Amino acid sequence: MKSKTLNISLAGYFHDIVKVPLKASALNIKNLVEKDLQEYKRHPEVGYQLLRNVPKYTKVANLVLHHHERFDGKGFPKGIKGEEVPIGSRIIAIVQEYDELLKTMSEEEAYKVLERRKGTCFDLELVDLLINL
Repeated sequence: MKSKTLNISLAGYFHDIVKVPLKASALNIKNLVEKDLQEYKRHPEVGYQLLRNVPKYTKVANLVLHHHERFDGKGFPKGIKGEEVPIGSRIIAIVQEYDELLKTMSEEEAYKVLERRKGTCFDLELVDLLINL
């Protein structure tokens, strides 16, 4: 279990590492033009390719690849859904969203947003677990 926790932690740390060279306009996902959106959507695959070539990060690479998948299958890059998405990737997605929400709202408001998105964007049980922590 310790190894799995370490892998999730490392994947959380590295999941957006390839966003560094993206143009500033490609980082504001709400206002992207199609060309920038395609560039943005490539970052999980580019991160995966980088990490899988470093022997001590090969297990982390798959978690990075799937951190933008959604529980309902409408995510990217593969469009996988539910339990097909590695649990570490599902955890990273929730924590990343929670962190972003806290920049503009209270914890209580952020919990309500996560609650509304469970079952579509996020794993139902994992959202409940976070909220109950």
